[in-house]
Formats: sequence, structure tokens, C-alpha cells
Amino acid sequence: MAARGVRGARKMKTYKKDSIKAVASERDWDAMLKSAGDRLLVVEFVAVWSQPCRAMAPYMQALSQQPEFRAVSFARVDIEACPSLGLKNNVLNAPTYSFYRRGVLLDSFRCAATKRK
Repeated sequence: MAARGVRGARKMKTYKKDSIKAVASERDWDAMLKSAGDRLLVVEFVAVWSQPCRAMAPYMQALSQQPEFRAVSFARVDIEACPSLGLKNNVLNAPTYSFYRRGVLLDSFRCAATKRK
């Protein structure tokens, strides 16, 4: 369970190993698509100011560290820092999750919720 801070806010969980690759440029993007090869690549397109993006970050981090997903590559693109990648990948909302294999977009979905109602 997360510890409570001075004002009762939850502290964000820290991880020993960051298993989600941060993509900061189009050069990084191209290299990541190429290096993923036949592996499934899950890309999280985020905006740092977005509350849903911040809420989903720990879930994506935990998912990326699960043993059953060792054969899956995970990446995160900040669409504010690299807007050209957001445009290139038709990102209209944050977060958007896209799935690639061999550099080809397989599927994507927009927005997310941490709990079902």
C-alpha cells in the first residue's frame, strides 16, 4: 500500500528497473520499431499534464514487469515533447495505447480507466 504524505496525498510507487523505454525523438521511434522486430510492441502515448495518463502509469509499469510479458516491448511517448510522433500516429487523446509488430500498427485504443464501475 502506498504511504501517505504530509497532506494525505499518495506517493507514487518507484520501481527498481524502468522497463518502459522513453521515446524522445523520431530517431528513437524509428530505432525502437526496428529493434522490436517480431516482438509485440505496446506504445503508450501520454501527456504529462493528463490525470488519466498519470493514473495509468503505475499499471503500465507493473504490466511491463510481469514475467508473462517478457516477450513484449513497452514504450512511452510524451506527445507534448515530441508532437510530430503524436501526429504521425493519429493520437487524438491521451493516453492512447497502440500495438505494433514488425513496424506495422496492429490496433490501438484511446483513453483508459484504472477501475471498472
